[in-house]
Amino acid sequence: MAGVGRDRGRHHRRLSRLRLAPTPARLPSIDPPFRPELSRQHGCFQAGETATSADTAARYAALSLHPGGTGVLTTEFKVNLLNPAKGEQRVERGRVIEPGRTLTVYRADVYGIGDGGGTHVATAVMSMICLGGLQDREENRSAATATCRGAVSPR
Repeated sequence: MAGVGRDRGRHHRRLSRLRLAPTPARLPSIDPPFRPELSRQHGCFQAGETATSADTAARYAALSLHPGGTGVLTTEFKVNLLNPAKGEQRVERGRVIEPGRTLTVYRADVYGIGDGGGTHVATAVMSMICLGGLQDREENRSAATATCRGAVSPR
């Protein structure tokens, strides 16, 4: 049973095609392509998918901040949907707002990218807790640390 949750998260990321992409600002960025089967009838990204990938971008920022042998869980989550999430893909960028030893506040901004450029479609603010004994996948932590090196630092 211990691996069930971990596998579920991996399968969801694969279905949504969530992947960590480096950015010049060294912020974690998740850039999923548009998937009709995960969209609304109006051709927009579904709000739940937008929120999930915003949470994932912030989680990568969290993984880069906290030590190995720990895991992070979202404890509070608020998303403001600003515009319809249209485009061929979305870009989610996560960053630390206020670092803490146990509880840290993060922000993720979501953009819809299409032929006409980008549109800011959502902003999410969340808190995550760092817990010992809740091991995150080492490849996720390594990728997050390499992508975010120098962009976030603990107190």
